[in-house]
Amino acid sequence: MLVSILTALVAHALDYHPLQKGKVEFADSPPEDAGVMRTAVTCEQVLLAERLYRDRLLDIPEVVFLDNDRVKTFALVYLPPGWDDLPATRKKAIVTLHGHCGHIGQNFGLWQELGARNGMAVIGLQWWIDSNLPPKGYTIFYENGAPSGYHLDCRLDVYPFIDALLGRYRVESAMLHGFSMAASSCLMVTYRDKLRKNRIDLGVFNAGHISASHPFRREIKRAARARPDTPPFSDENFIFFYDSDLQLNDTHEFVSEFGGNVLKVVTGNERHGAFFSPKYQELRREIVEQYDALADTAIRERRAAVTAHAGE
Repeated sequence: MLVSILTALVAHALDYHPLQKGKVEFADSPPEDAGVMRTAVTCEQVLLAERLYRDRLLDIPEVVFLDNDRVKTFALVYLPPGWDDLPATRKKAIVTLHGHCGHIGQNFGLWQELGARNGMAVIGLQWWIDSNLPPKGYTIFYENGAPSGYHLDCRLDVYPFIDALLGRYRVESAMLHGFSMAASSCLMVTYRDKLRKNRIDLGVFNAGHISASHPFRREIKRAARARPDTPPFSDENFIFFYDSDLQLNDTHEFVSEFGGNVLKVVTGNERHGAFFSPKYQELRREIVEQYDALADTAIRERRAAVTAHAGE
């Protein structure tokens, strides 16, 4: 059972230590950062208000604080019973990223319920921080004239934090879900992991868009020119969900053009965030089951490749 973050603030000394440049570290105690802690407390309140936790149908996930030389944040982590004793081939995780100005506690329970049912870990990274005092190099965003906070740099921070979380829990395969503004991070993180450790076997792009002028599009086009025989998204699997009110819904075409395997494209008929509504409960279940099968194949193929390489 999670010890309340507020209690943890009193119980632990706040002894933040400088980090090696660029390295992600996990903190033994909450950070001395008012913005991060305010966000964490709000996140916990949002989480505990969900029926699944309020009625004790799900275990409260662990809060894990982590940072690098640029920024501090936290993650929610659920591990199924017996996780440490599972064989590596069964260490699968659902990783989820919330939307603009959001909290990872929102809708975490929907994924945790599916993760628990399928014996998977669930990890959610908080990439938006409710603070008007960002670290150097980060930009404050405003809504209705008032500061609404800042977010982790999708180019420099999000993948290293997710990479560190997957490594800490020895995840062999992951499904990555990104909602709204974080949908683009879903593509970027999947691509960066493909170049390094290749553990993400399904990306779920939920209600977002990558514009024609986005730097990531240019990055992918440069990669395609540099290696024309190996499309940047080759062997990567994606599912796209668009809201009906989202006019720019061609990102799946961009992914397909550069070698991605687009398994499904769904357009909702409701407001932004329709994917999380009861109407799409069966779709979410099908996505996780499809990921489970994809992961089994991918893990087997990766291990066979390692064995074949070792025998050369």
